[in-house]
Amino acid sequence: MEKFVPNRRSVIFKWLLSYISILIVPLLVSGLVYMGYSRALRSEINDVNAALLRQVKSDVDARLSDTETLSVQIGWNPRLKSLIADRSENYPADAYNLIMRDFKVYRMSNSFIENFYILLKDKNAALSNVTVLRDDLYEQMIDRYRLLSNGEPLRPLLWNKHASEFITLQEESRPGEERTVVALLQSLPLDSSVDVNATLLILLNNSQLTDTIRNIQWIDRSVVLLLDENDNILASSEPYTLPTELRYSNLDEQNDLYTYTDESGRAYTVAHTTSDVIGWKYVSITPNEVFFEKSNDIRRITYITILCSLLLGLVMSLFFVKSNYLPVRKLVGVLADKAGIPFDQRHNEFGFIEDALSSTLGDKQKVDRVLDKQLQHLRQSFLGRLLKGRVDPSMSVQEALSLYDLHFSSDDFAVMVFYIKEIEGKALGGMDREKQFQLARYIIRNVFEELIGRKHFGLMTEVDDLQAALCNLSPGAADPEGDLADAAREGLQFLQENFGIHISVTQSTVMHSLEEIPAAYTEAYTATEYNILMGRADLTSYRDIELGLKEGNQTYYYYYPLQVEVQLTNFIKSGDYNNAKKILNELFEINFKQFSLPSMITKCFMFNLTSTIMKTIYEITAPDHNDLSELGAVERLLGCQSVTEMDMELNKILIRLCEYTREKNEASDLIRRAVQYIQKHYSDETLSITQIAEQLSLSPSYLSKRFKEVHGLGLLDYINKTRIEAAKVLLTGTERTIQEIAESCGFTGSNTFIRTFKKYEGITPGKYREVSSSPQE
Repeated sequence: MEKFVPNRRSVIFKWLLSYISILIVPLLVSGLVYMGYSRALRSEINDVNAALLRQVKSDVDARLSDTETLSVQIGWNPRLKSLIADRSENYPADAYNLIMRDFKVYRMSNSFIENFYILLKDKNAALSNVTVLRDDLYEQMIDRYRLLSNGEPLRPLLWNKHASEFITLQEESRPGEERTVVALLQSLPLDSSVDVNATLLILLNNSQLTDTIRNIQWIDRSVVLLLDENDNILASSEPYTLPTELRYSNLDEQNDLYTYTDESGRAYTVAHTTSDVIGWKYVSITPNEVFFEKSNDIRRITYITILCSLLLGLVMSLFFVKSNYLPVRKLVGVLADKAGIPFDQRHNEFGFIEDALSSTLGDKQKVDRVLDKQLQHLRQSFLGRLLKGRVDPSMSVQEALSLYDLHFSSDDFAVMVFYIKEIEGKALGGMDREKQFQLARYIIRNVFEELIGRKHFGLMTEVDDLQAALCNLSPGAADPEGDLADAAREGLQFLQENFGIHISVTQSTVMHSLEEIPAAYTEAYTATEYNILMGRADLTSYRDIELGLKEGNQTYYYYYPLQVEVQLTNFIKSGDYNNAKKILNELFEINFKQFSLPSMITKCFMFNLTSTIMKTIYEITAPDHNDLSELGAVERLLGCQSVTEMDMELNKILIRLCEYTREKNEASDLIRRAVQYIQKHYSDETLSITQIAEQLSLSPSYLSKRFKEVHGLGLLDYINKTRIEAAKVLLTGTERTIQEIAESCGFTGSNTFIRTFKKYEGITPGKYREVSSSPQE
């Protein structure tokens, strides 16, 4: 047994590929599960981040609200109100001590406050919970603070009206050392609507603000910061430089969670919310890798699961492929060994098994088909010789019929010939012309063998590139020619409607012996020639065209009298297409519809009509025969194979000739008007082709072309010659100077006149005057 080795087309590889494809499904599911988990984890971390940010907002906003409340309590302190109302410079020291004692209580009640001052405008002093600052100390204390937004001093802002207004200050705590401070300004007294006699300045404890942010349990490596409207970081969980993407104006309340990428390509997720007390924003910034680090374990487990599934699936696929493939391999080996059929490496095993079984079991059918095909070919060849009367004389017709298994039921025969005129539509589209006609002949053969076989016996064959049917008519048929005509008409309609095949079908008369079969074929072939000439695609019987063919003394003629030819020529020359076409229609009506001319007489008429067209073309286009390039059309007219083709070509030529004639007549009138204009205005030195064309409402190029066609020279040459002729009259008949003559004839100067005159006359104007005035010997 021959050793078998699977090739690359083997089914083993297809099976393996199918099993592996099944493995893709769980792998895709695992990937989708991992992606869903990652999204869920990211969403959960963002939710936690946002919740923590809301907690910071709640705590800080509560402290800020307490500070506002404290400012109101301080403002309503009766001792403080009395102090503000007192305008004297010397206020009792005991009263100061009582107020400072109250301030200590306020200070101890709110750890969020670092310090506060009552700035007294009239007394030029500042009162805190521990001391009273006067004069220079007071000035120094105020000058330590500047606005963080623009660096302006705090002093001008103190005596404006403020109602618990938070601001950010830059404090110079020590020489050369500054820090950012959040402060609250409250104008005093509270019940004053205009005058501001004092201002409460509360300084918040920034370290407390930062600790509040840091004390929240944040996600690792997240940064939380408090941002004011001027992009100042008031507090932060760790040192941070604010990037452009996180400016206050870029934090949209409608999009409180989004992602941005810094210059290094690192991505961050940003959450933010706005304080309910003031316009500050609480911002949380988390690197995106935090999310991926949280999902590393799940990702690792997913990868391991996918890898294990893939390995296990591959092992099982190989096992099942091998188990299923062994019986197929044995069967292929047996067929290759026992049947002696080598395994074709271009096919897989199933293809080889199919080919081997077909080869083994179909040998007898193949031999029978070859014999039937050979017999059919021989029978077709015999029928062709029988129709043309070229049967081998060494064998009788009866013997040949017996040899080719042909049996006729009667001695009555008729012949039908089929000619394919046209194939259209999509039924036989998509193939070249040769294959179209080959398939069409096959269809015609099957259709008409079936139609003829309904009442008679018919055999189809090909003769001289035509298809012919030898019809053996059934005994006792009442109207055999009518039966064949009905079958032909039904076949014509079926082929046109279903396949777009247009054919000519001709039918002979009925013959009554085998020996008359060639005569029947001759009749059908003659009728086919007539159909081709007339361009017909229908049923034609030999009886329809046999009028006079059997009468030896019959003289044929066609209708085309001389006066009709003259009328046709005159109508064409005058460009009267409608009357010219009317004459042609009358000629075709009389010659081909009222009478049936034999093919040779029809050809004579076609040549005569073609000769008329050629003579008319010559007369119209003379002397320049290139004006109308109809030579190709005449050649096509001479090559027409049918009356229909000739009618179409004649119509095309008539249209072109009549158009050309009308255009030529119109051009002659235009050129006459152009000449008149030149004769009248030649003395105008600005006269040009463009000027003339504008007067005639034509384009310069069209006018130049038509002028040259009529006069044989260019329009500019004609203008110059007209001027030269006028100048010649003045040279010989007057004593005017060359310059005067040049100007009066339209030349721009004497030099141009001399150059142009010499170009056309061969001598200068002066020489011409001298020669013309000298006496002639």
